[in-house]
Amino acid sequence: MTASIRERAEAMLEASREDSRVSLTDLGRSNAWRSKLSSKGVLQLMDRSDTAAFVVSVDAMNDLLDSLDEYEAQLETASVRDMFEARKNRTDIKSGNGLRDAAAASFDARIDGLLDIAGSKATQ
Repeated sequence: MTASIRERAEAMLEASREDSRVSLTDLGRSNAWRSKLSSKGVLQLMDRSDTAAFVVSVDAMNDLLDSLDEYEAQLETASVRDMFEARKNRTDIKSGNGLRDAAAASFDARIDGLLDIAGSKATQ
């Protein structure tokens, strides 16, 4: 299950706290930042007083990718549900050659309409 919005906001707040920040200089000088990274999951990499980047642990990145996969699946489910909802009252369901022919006819009709619009604008 994905974290709530509040949990995500708290995680970002945690990443921006003073003890979750590492300067570029400290990053190059020692590896003490690694223990912070493994305990916090995300570190804010600072260049003077500006945020240069966020360093994310492998586990935190995998959690992020899992969340993105879950959101993508939810979006796909919602899209399919909306498609079926929009088409629920249709009675002329086609398949095979009938579907192919209907799609070609629909495409041809739209092309003719566009050409008519383009032709009428060209004569103006």
